[in-house]
Amino acid sequence: MLSLADALLGRSIAALVVELRLGDEIARALTHHKGELGDLLTLAEAVELSQLEKFEDELAHWDLGLAGLQQLEHDAYAWVHGLMAPAP
Repeated sequence: MLSLADALLGRSIAALVVELRLGDEIARALTHHKGELGDLLTLAEAVELSQLEKFEDELAHWDLGLAGLQQLEHDAYAWVHGLMAPAP
């Protein structure tokens, strides 16, 4: 969600990283797509854009096939849906 904060708030991601006092690893991922989190962010962005050619090799790097990716997406949607469900 932070990767879209610049577009939502109309400010640079670099400025937001400083203002939010994010850790170095998160800052590198958001501003330069570096490190393990940066790799995961790049993968997530390619998946969101359905750019199979960009994330196919990354799936192998993470020892994950398309079925595993689909399961992770399903789990993420279920988690978000659970957050939005009214409290019992």
